[in-house]
Amino acid sequence: MSINATRRRFLFLGVSAGVATALGVVAAWPDSAALEDDAHPYGFLTTQDRAILAALAPAMLAGTWPADAAKATAETLTLLRGIDTALLGMPPRVRDDMRKLFGLLGRQAGRVLVAGSFAGWAQVDPARAAGMIQSWRDHALALMQQAYGGLHDLTMGVWYGNPDHFADCAYAGPPTLKLN
Repeated sequence: MSINATRRRFLFLGVSAGVATALGVVAAWPDSAALEDDAHPYGFLTTQDRAILAALAPAMLAGTWPADAAKATAETLTLLRGIDTALLGMPPRVRDDMRKLFGLLGRQAGRVLVAGSFAGWAQVDPARAAGMIQSWRDHALALMQQAYGGLHDLTMGVWYGNPDHFADCAYAGPPTLKLN
């Protein structure tokens, strides 16, 4: 077998390899979105995980999410702190699965492939997030449906488990025990 080692072929291969390497680096590069919250010691969620959840929460909680920006910021922090606490109490396998999901969504290529968004998490608006969530829920792959189910149940459990939101679902609260 002879290799046609012409100068043109050599340059073509060099440029192709450079482009492929650059695309691979960009695809694996993490999203730069981060949500800082120095007032709470997070045990599971990273700053990037918090940015992902902050982008998805208004869409997942549509209809109950506050319209006021200051209240929405406060609710975001409360929700993220609750999710972090809930994840710390989950079995190791669940935490591992959530870590993999956040790791995938935190990479540019993962966000594009799984969420269909070229915009970073900090630029994802609630309407775009709602479309992503809807596509995960109705996806043909069971794995995408599981990712949706996990995020949905975790978010809803933390939101409606907060006594401040009992009225949102017409829940009077837990019964009081009277001990004699």
